[in-house]
Amino acid sequence: MRWRAAAVLVVLAVLAGCTPAAGPAPDPGAEVTLSRSGGVAGLRQVLHVRPDGVAVLVGVRGGRLGADRLIELRAALADPALAREAAAARAAADRGGSPPCSDPITHGLRVGELSMSVTEPCGGAEAPATPTFDRLFTLLTDALAGRFDEALRPGDAPALVVRTEQLGGSRGRYTVEAGPDGALRLTRPGRPDERRDLAPDERDALALVAAGLLAQELTSCAGDAPWTVAVRAPGGAESVGPGCAFGPRAVDAAAAHLALVRPFDLA
Repeated sequence: MRWRAAAVLVVLAVLAGCTPAAGPAPDPGAEVTLSRSGGVAGLRQVLHVRPDGVAVLVGVRGGRLGADRLIELRAALADPALAREAAAARAAADRGGSPPCSDPITHGLRVGELSMSVTEPCGGAEAPATPTFDRLFTLLTDALAGRFDEALRPGDAPALVVRTEQLGGSRGRYTVEAGPDGALRLTRPGRPDERRDLAPDERDALALVAAGLLAQELTSCAGDAPWTVAVRAPGGAESVGPGCAFGPRAVDAAAAHLALVRPFDLA
């Protein structure tokens, strides 16, 4: 994969002997998140991969990486070059560059304390090489399209209760809750409850996304939220908040909300 750059200042800095200091190496036991967003069509893909190879393409489906692919992924994450590439990407962003073009595509990586992103810019400038970063995306190209090496195994998707509450708007207030078995219940004031069932792959994808939301530390955010998402574990642990409160997993919260309301044509 070849990246075109928004700036060449990092290259100039390296030539001048000002190589950006590498940050911390990725934690090999941390979840890996790849994202791809932007473009004319408003692309928004988020892929989470657990250390055991269980993965979910947010809002689409879950699956598993094969053993060989997982070994290659771990090797790429352990490569010291990745931290250097992340430092160079941060330096390029801090220094600025050529004017942004409309509808660029941005590729992002987050694993433990390490994060980086590369945006395809306008113009013909070349970016600093990011071969390790590119290697990760090449390894997971199929997964980013929802094509996994293996199906999920029993127990891969946790048993969670997921609920969304619409706080107002043209359709009024309502609540949709999904049980661990994928059974949905829509509750609206003054109206009989309605029920639907998620397909098994939809149920498992929702559960994997919800598990990430449950583990995410909530933050405060400003503004009036149109809806909230709540995730409850069998032991009673619960996480509740508007989408923006889930920080880097705000896209996941929105996907969970849509997965719950779409079967009732409320999206």
